[in-house]
Parts: sequence; C-alpha cells; structure tokens
Amino acid sequence: MFKIRHLFLGLISLAVVSAALGEDRAENPHYTFWAKWKVGTVVQSTMTTERDGPTRSNILKDTLVEVKDDHVTINSELLKKSDGTLLSPAKKIVIGKFEQKPGTPTAAKLADAPTESVSTPAGDFKAKFIHITLVQDDSMMTIDQWYSDQVPGGSIKSVITSDGKVNFKSEFLLQSIDSGK
Repeated sequence: MFKIRHLFLGLISLAVVSAALGEDRAENPHYTFWAKWKVGTVVQSTMTTERDGPTRSNILKDTLVEVKDDHVTINSELLKKSDGTLLSPAKKIVIGKFEQKPGTPTAAKLADAPTESVSTPAGDFKAKFIHITLVQDDSMMTIDQWYSDQVPGGSIKSVITSDGKVNFKSEFLLQSIDSGK
C-alpha cells in the first residue's frame, strides 16, 4: 500500500509540474498567426526565384483546414503562376502551438524586432522585420522576412539571397487573403 501511495503522489506531482511548465512555454508565432482565423481561410502568395537562367514564378496557396487548442493544420499547394496548374501534390502541414522549428522566429524575437510598413497586393501592413545572415564554407545566405499578426500565417514578404557556390535570389510576396466572410 505504501508503494502505491508514493507512486500515486509521484504521478500527481509530475502532472502538476508538467502543467506548470506548459503554461510557461511561449506559443509558436506561426500557430498564433493562424489560430485566430476561421477554417477555410485562404492565403495566396507569389514565389519568384532567379537561379542560373530564367526566372520562375509560382503561387503558394495555403488553406486553413483545422484549428485545435494544440495545433492548426494547413493545406499547402504550389501552383504554376501562368495557368494555375498544380505543380506538386497538396501538402498537409501541422503547426504545433508550442512547437518551434529551426529557422523560424520565436515570439520573443518578433516582439523585439523593428516595425516597418510593407505594401503588398493584399494591402498595407505594419510588419516585424527579421534579418538573418548564414555563412557556410564559401557561401553566404541572407534572409529578410516581414511578419504581421494581421495576416493568416503571419508571412507578408521574404527575400532570400545566396552568394557563393550557388547563387540565387528568391522572393515571397503576399497577394491575397480570403477569410470567407
């Protein structure tokens, strides 16, 4: 009986500590940016890439398909800009409430980031600006990103440039938001 009581008390203590730690974790900004929108919201952005030849432009279409207390689910499609042809199978993306993927800004980093005005075909936004420089071997990559809590998913614009062994420039720009209202 004594062992069972200690085991029970240990499990209760573990549950209390786990709950307390969970409340201190910062929410993933990408979860927060999507979670306040209703299911069916669609965001379309252009992706333009210049690399050793012709420039390619495609459309990224993200649709919010599920909002839960611990995650959101997005259906992401890559379409050919010229005719809307689906370039690859739709990809289901699950964004955890407390999940933080490498290379994505934390809530604290966004809070400290400078605010800039950004104009897009979808409208004008106040956005948080993040600049990242990565150096590996003989190559340097710079990433400039603008995020706004007024946009599902948060991403308004990004410019990625690589110089060195592989030279390219890729731009992402918000085109439209359809919240189904």
